[in-house]
Amino acid sequence: MHNIHIDNSFTDALPQDPITENYTRQVTGAAYSLAQPVEFKKSQVIHVSKLARELGFTDEEVQSLAFKNVVTGREFPDGVAPYAMAYAGHQFGNWAGQLGDGRAINLFVMVHNAHRWSLC
Repeated sequence: MHNIHIDNSFTDALPQDPITENYTRQVTGAAYSLAQPVEFKKSQVIHVSKLARELGFTDEEVQSLAFKNVVTGREFPDGVAPYAMAYAGHQFGNWAGQLGDGRAINLFVMVHNAHRWSLC
């Protein structure tokens, strides 16, 4: 697969959760926690949008096992540590405090044509 330009500026600039185990808890003083995606043994790539090509992936690459392993979180480019961002906010008119980030695991951020893209 082509050389993916990884950008770790978010994780390099902000504080990481010192606890690396993944379990439900309050996390204070951190912008993100390291998080490993759940591995599904029979995961498949069902559809690849045209954005993959706009990000520099060739037709051959998007059909490869390497691409499947990267986008399903089974393998990571060098220098990558998947993470979940801290999230807090109001719910039902009340401050709910830290809620966690159940939206997605950020696999990595890449730069292509001077734009940053987060792959989740």
